[in-house]
Amino acid sequence: MKNGIRLGTLCVLLCVGTLSISKELKPPVDRKMKLCYHEGGSWETYPHHLVATVQELMDLGWIDPFPMPNAEGALTQQLWLYFVESLNKRSAHLEFVEDCYWSSEWDPEKRQKDQQNMLHRLNQKGIDLIMAMGTWAGQNLANKEHQVPTVVMSTSDPLASGIIQSVDDSGLDHLHAKVSPFRFERHIEVFHRAVQFKTLGLPFENTASGKSYAAYDIVYRIAKRLNFKVIECEIPVSGGNTEKDFTGATQCLKDFVVRGVDAVYLTEHTGLQLKYIKSLMSILNSHGIKTFAQGGSKYVQQGVLMSMTTNRYELYGKFYAQVIARILNGESPRSIPQVFEEPIRISLNVQTANQVGFRFTDKNLSLVDTFYGMIE
Repeated sequence: MKNGIRLGTLCVLLCVGTLSISKELKPPVDRKMKLCYHEGGSWETYPHHLVATVQELMDLGWIDPFPMPNAEGALTQQLWLYFVESLNKRSAHLEFVEDCYWSSEWDPEKRQKDQQNMLHRLNQKGIDLIMAMGTWAGQNLANKEHQVPTVVMSTSDPLASGIIQSVDDSGLDHLHAKVSPFRFERHIEVFHRAVQFKTLGLPFENTASGKSYAAYDIVYRIAKRLNFKVIECEIPVSGGNTEKDFTGATQCLKDFVVRGVDAVYLTEHTGLQLKYIKSLMSILNSHGIKTFAQGGSKYVQQGVLMSMTTNRYELYGKFYAQVIARILNGESPRSIPQVFEEPIRISLNVQTANQVGFRFTDKNLSLVDTFYGMIE
């Protein structure tokens, strides 16, 4: 059973609302709107969010139909150039500007240079909207140094990372950021309900961004309420060297084994990327340590015990596309609601469950909608 098998379906429409092609979502007819893109660095979910958003803009009528690229394994820069070549020819309403793309490659020095170059470009006028993918990108553009409408996408926690002022208010007229205020609470609560761990390992980078990625404050708040102990492990900042990050993550997980944790919450960190996860899971699974990944179903396929089922990128794409359409039709980004809560669905790896001694009961089985029979 290599592929995931659906055991049940949820009513997505009840969770995220229905899409109606209303006046504020239809494209204007006067001119092409010019779009830019910025990300902190490559991350496996970013291409999926970008492609899903473009697909939904197509469905809204902003783009004439054309073959959509496969996001799996792609880089956003490759996708951006494809859209420049293909999308720009097929839309009377949108233009993806070729030289208006920045990826900082998780390098702090390049991040500063990119921010300076972006602000200079955005203040030259002529750009109608910029997509900011991830926390670094959102932080770089959440300021008063420019006024270009900014849609912040795929962030772990835009509130904790200081991108937005509150769940209901971005704090800046030109800024909008999707926020899921109960996302991490649900991760920890569902994981604890299923596993009943007493100690939880928390790997993180000891920076403001790193703590927001790791839901640091939220984990401690839930720990106090559910009465479990948090065991920290700091993964040092490498400055963009992902192999060094992987080495740090490996040592961190070995430290959790020595310290006897029951479970580990695998947070978003460059050392815990999907390409490393199978190797890292061999450390934890061989010692019976249960795991939950922030990153979703793909991590479960690679050996993590469980995570939220997150392969419905069209839900995110629909949300982002509607926000973009409303902004380009003249609405203030700040006035558009930011809250998006995805359906609660759990993926579980059966081979990992057998390795770590996780036993199914009616109580925890009811949480699962997707099973993976083996580690890919």
